[in-house]
Amino acid sequence: MLTSTPRRISLRASGGVLYFGARQAAQSQRAEGCMPPEPSSKRAIAFIDGQNLFYAVKHAFGYTFPNYDASALANAVCRDSGWTLSKVHFYTGIPSVQDDPFWNHFWSAKLAVMGTRGVVTFSRHSSTATRPSPCPTARPPPCSSDRKRRGRTARARHRAPRP
Repeated sequence: MLTSTPRRISLRASGGVLYFGARQAAQSQRAEGCMPPEPSSKRAIAFIDGQNLFYAVKHAFGYTFPNYDASALANAVCRDSGWTLSKVHFYTGIPSVQDDPFWNHFWSAKLAVMGTRGVVTFSRHSSTATRPSPCPTARPPPCSSDRKRRGRTARARHRAPRP
């Protein structure tokens, strides 16, 4: 007769795995489950990507200038949903002063004002800013060196192989 000792089971959760004991597993099968009851007042934290918001608004409504108020937008969304807004986080990429002095100053000033109004801001310099390159001037908008390189790479992939 072959006998073996029972395998040792760890009661700690391993990385990324939640452990529910036998009691919780039995409770989860009940109608109310093991989740806590829904709170009466829901809190929300808004995370806004400034460039994505700008281009979505531009596409939907035709705006060509980022004149939105991120805090007011987050408040309106939360108010309409019945949530309490806890915090607003705003991120945007900023072109360097050498690439575009106007937009660099605009976004730097806008982020500074947002910071004084309680918005947590984060920014970094855009590495894919549109830079004029030696493209023919008859083609609007100006070509960027990144776009030009991607186009050459894509064309090279689609060429017929040489015999």
